[in-house]
Amino acid sequence: DSEGNAWFSRYSADMESKTDVQTGEVIDMKLPARAKTDLFSDDERKVFAMQGENGFSWGAPEGDGPRRPGGDKHGDTVWVPGWWSHDLLKIDIHSRKMTRIPMPRKDGGPYMAQVDKDHMVWVNFQNSGTFAKFDPKTEQWTEYMVPSLGFETHQIGVADHGGPTQIALADERNSKIAKVQFRTADELRALRAEAQQAASR
Repeated sequence: DSEGNAWFSRYSADMESKTDVQTGEVIDMKLPARAKTDLFSDDERKVFAMQGENGFSWGAPEGDGPRRPGGDKHGDTVWVPGWWSHDLLKIDIHSRKMTRIPMPRKDGGPYMAQVDKDHMVWVNFQNSGTFAKFDPKTEQWTEYMVPSLGFETHQIGVADHGGPTQIALADERNSKIAKVQFRTADELRALRAEAQQAASR
């Protein structure tokens, strides 16, 4: 996070943990409970409760399955993708208040969050061939398709120093790296002018 503390997810326990670099203390935070559904009976829920936090490929009913968190280096938040819940969790690094934000798609496999210098939150989806940007100010999502079939991304990186924001996606299935670079306002204006000139010929 912006104070140099390390955050990590307890995937099958629905917990997020913070390590204070000054004191060495590890602070465990249980994620807020989601609304109970009628998909499971009480007896079935007892079976899930008996597994403890050892399950890796399955989760408890209404679980989150938090994956790789990303800290805002210029703010006071950490963002955590919920693998099972399809929520993005916002955590205030001081108060530890947690807020749920629905993802733009279900079953996409939200895996990792990264935050750029403008506080935009970038999330890769392992199963959908897409990645997305969440704007905390407008609370709006923008989803982008990856121009390649069968992408299975496990990491997302943000490079935003000395130029426009660039996104890197690591594709485990196909052993590829995708680089996404967004055009600047000047580049977009030049392209628009070029297109208008070509249309008027």
